[in-house]
Amino acid sequence: GSEGRKHVAPAGQHWVKILRLFLLLLLSMSSSAADSRLHAKQAFHAAVSAVCPDRLVRDALSISDSSPAQLQVQDVKHALTGGVHLLSFGKASVKMALAAESVLGDKLRTGMVISQPNGDVAGLRSEVHFGSEGNIPDASAMQAASKALRMARQCGEGDILLVLISGGGSALLPVPVDS
Repeated sequence: GSEGRKHVAPAGQHWVKILRLFLLLLLSMSSSAADSRLHAKQAFHAAVSAVCPDRLVRDALSISDSSPAQLQVQDVKHALTGGVHLLSFGKASVKMALAAESVLGDKLRTGMVISQPNGDVAGLRSEVHFGSEGNIPDASAMQAASKALRMARQCGEGDILLVLISGGGSALLPVPVDS
C-alpha cells in the first residue's frame, strides 16, 4: 500500500512572481515603446529564471542540522533515519539531479539519472543512463527503467526515494504494466 508515503506538489510561488511581472508589463504599456520593450525583456528573463529546473529543486529542498537530520521538501519534513536515494528522469533530469546532489551532500546514498542522449552530465555523482532518442521509448530506456524499478524496490525501512520528474519522463521510464 501507499500508507506512510507523502507526495509533495510543486509550489506556485514562482508563477505568482511571473504574473506580477506581466501585470507590471501591462501597466507599463502606456509608457514609451522603449520602456515597454525593457519591461517585456525583464518579464521574459524573470519568467525563464523562475522555472529553471535546478533553481526550483534548490528552492524546494533543504537538509536540517537537527538530530536526526531532516530532509525538507517544500513544507514537508522527513526524518533522515535511512539513506536518500535519488531518481531523476526527463529532459531536465541532469540539472535537477545536480541541484539535488548539491543539497543532499553526503546524505545521498545512491542516485540514478535517466536522460535523453546528448545531455551534459559533467559533475554528476549519480549513475547516468541515456534513452528514448527523439522522445520515443527504446530498448535503452526500458533497461534504465528496469534498473530504476530495482533501485526503488531495494529501498528499505527509513530510506527516502526522492523522485524528480520533468517533461519527456514517460518516454524515458517506460515500464510494462506486468513489471
